[in-house]
Amino acid sequence: MPSCRSPPFFFFKQEFETKRGMKMSKNYFLFVNGKKILVSEEVYKAYWHVTNHEKYLKRLDQNNHLLFFSNYDLDGHFEDNLVDEAIDIEKDYFGKRDDSCSERSAF
Repeated sequence: MPSCRSPPFFFFKQEFETKRGMKMSKNYFLFVNGKKILVSEEVYKAYWHVTNHEKYLKRLDQNNHLLFFSNYDLDGHFEDNLVDEAIDIEKDYFGKRDDSCSERSAF
């Protein structure tokens, strides 16, 4: 007995919508502070566009082994964790360290 493959569902859906002349309205919801809030399609798409973009950038940074500055703030002293004591910036950029140098007094 030959078997007949039925057409995909979207053909029936399009046919149904054109015959009836109506489209089913879709409700869009966002959760804010644990409450489900009804929003328009534009707001819903804009929210998820920004959210997905942020996730993409974070995933990109993780793939490139980049760290956020906030990751260095382990003990609440963010600036102290960034100081590199092994490098003397004044010596490297201004030459020999001299207290009488006029450039140093400007800083």
